[in-house]
Amino acid sequence: MKKDPERGGLSAYQWWILKRLSSRANGTAYVSEVYDFVWNSMRYQFTEREKRCTRDGRGLVWKSETRDAREGLINARLMKESRIRGLWEISDRGRLWLRKHPVPPRLAAVGFAEDGATEA
Repeated sequence: MKKDPERGGLSAYQWWILKRLSSRANGTAYVSEVYDFVWNSMRYQFTEREKRCTRDGRGLVWKSETRDAREGLINARLMKESRIRGLWEISDRGRLWLRKHPVPPRLAAVGFAEDGATEA
């Protein structure tokens, strides 16, 4: 997942996750709502890579990257660790970060090496 250095290293996925959570008065949303929002907000930027199944065949790449983005947000304390499985919550720090960065970054293009590995 490419990160935008102009945005403090956060990815487009992370921006859209924070945007969805901040749009709710209580700052929470269930994972299915976040997935719907990310899909509707980013689908025109997705390449065939993001639309493919993961290597283990257990899901789509864009959903996997959304989950990975959430972990990064929790580690950066922009999201709270939820006590309820499947419920995501923005932190006050996340709301502040989003106010400072009101424009979403674009999903960076990721090239493919001949062996199928991604190149940053």
